[in-house]
Amino acid sequence: KIKNTKIDELKQQINQIEIVIQQLRTLLNVKENDFTMLDIVRSAREAREKKKGPGTVGAAMYFRDAYAELIGDGVHVSFPAANILAYQKGKDRLISVTDSLQFKGYPVGEYEDQGEKIYVTEEEVARMENGGLCGSTNMLCHILGKEIKKAHIDYVTAINSCSCNPLRFLGMDNNRGYLKKGYEADITVLNDNFDAVETFVHGEKMLGE
Repeated sequence: KIKNTKIDELKQQINQIEIVIQQLRTLLNVKENDFTMLDIVRSAREAREKKKGPGTVGAAMYFRDAYAELIGDGVHVSFPAANILAYQKGKDRLISVTDSLQFKGYPVGEYEDQGEKIYVTEEEVARMENGGLCGSTNMLCHILGKEIKKAHIDYVTAINSCSCNPLRFLGMDNNRGYLKKGYEADITVLNDNFDAVETFVHGEKMLGE
């Protein structure tokens, strides 16, 4: 049997969670139903330290109709965590972002920014001389490849997160984001390594032979 004091403690914890969830419902309305992974990581840490409810990470997974942004590079968010988030959000509520700096697409090597040495690594991120993370240098097509090959997110969910989902979130999916008759022919063709080999804007080839 559970002692009455334990029951009272459980009731208090449940009340705290309900209060936080109600606050997050309000936050959802303010932020257009979008959670960024930066908010999620920061909020999870704060929630853990303060022991107050699920934090944004829990709410982003709890509210199935809310969008969540993911930097699926395995550095900002681990691949197992990315897979769990994608599973929870499904094919219609995940948005992939790059968080890329001006060094996006640069080859591995040493560079300089405002007098500071910056190192682009094989992980496709930029790091400071002390190893601290500056940000991503990933292209979105490479993020897509990592989400599929390393995070094992299914093709439909991963591709939607880079195409129709962001446009739907922005209210711009009435004539783009899908391969449909009458839609803008903005198309990127990738090879097996998820490199962009051809791009088309309004049906006109912009990249590729």
